[in-house]
Parts: sequence; C-alpha cells; structure tokens
Amino acid sequence: EGELVYDVSIALAERLESLDLRDASASSKDDHDMIVNLVADEGGMDQMNIFIRENMADDLCKVQGSFIERMANIRSTLTSWSHDDVAEHPSPRESSICIPESITTLVTARRELSL
Repeated sequence: EGELVYDVSIALAERLESLDLRDASASSKDDHDMIVNLVADEGGMDQMNIFIRENMADDLCKVQGSFIERMANIRSTLTSWSHDDVAEHPSPRESSICIPESITTLVTARRELSL
C-alpha cells in the first residue's frame, strides 16, 4: 500500500468536496460530448459524483487509520525509554494513546455500520 501522504490526501479531498461533474469542461466540444456520454453510460453525473466522493471518503479512512497508528507508535517510542541508568530522573509515565473524541465517535459509528 505504501506510504500514505496525509497532506496530499487532505488537499485532494478538500478539492473533491465541491466538485460537481456537471460543471466540468473539456478542451473541445467533441471531447466534452464524449466524456458526457461515457459518464452517462456509467449512471450519469450524479452517480459519478457519488462514486468519486465515496471512494475519497474510503481513502481518507485508510489515511486516518495509518496516521493514528503511526502517531501511537511514535508516542509509545517517545514515552517508553528506560530510566534504569539514570536514577535521579522520574520514571516515564505510562504510555497511552490519545484519541480525540471525534475520532472515537467515528470509529464507533463505522463499527456499528459494519454489523
């Protein structure tokens, strides 16, 4: 799957939020007509808009999951180093994953939809 690029994914998603294929243009009328006909064969502009948004939303879920996992791993590494050799320093606090409430709600909703 490779490295997921967070900023690129978000920038693309933000562009797609307002995309409406009915407003699209082409360099020539022939190209425009060909594209319109191909989209019509696949269910029409509204269906294609939905398809694009749903695929982007699915990709954002993957990016979000990767981001959360990567941050949790980094936090764990940062907070788990040993103080065995340095007695005067307090021991590191227990590592915990900080998950914003909105993400917890999203994960719970997604699990419920999967059932």
